[in-house]
Amino acid sequence: MKNLFFILFLCLYSFAYSQQEYVATINGTAVDVKIDTTYVLHINGEDVTFSLSEKDTVTYNDDLFSFQYSKDYKVSKLTLDEGIEQIMIMTAEGSGILIQKYSTINPEMITELMINEVALKKFNGTI
Repeated sequence: MKNLFFILFLCLYSFAYSQQEYVATINGTAVDVKIDTTYVLHINGEDVTFSLSEKDTVTYNDDLFSFQYSKDYKVSKLTLDEGIEQIMIMTAEGSGILIQKYSTINPEMITELMINEVALKKFNGTI
């Protein structure tokens, strides 16, 4: 019963102070936690100390590729059409990486198609 009051107090205190970023569930009890903060819980007569931290380098894994990036950036994944996905990391300045993944079409001719479209527009005077 003491554990329940402590966890309830911890949850209420966290809501009064600020919203926490993550929820940790330990033995069926949910606790709102923040990164780089140490928590002590009393479970089954023992004090359990835990904290949550984030790595400096995060790995993005896909079935076709994987890459590592800084934790300061977030990966955006967008499905453009059936079988076409875009994975993107961008900075506020506009630099970053963009990967397009094709699973249902062959993208070999896309480069030539884009060059032909630009050349056609330029030739017709629309650019």
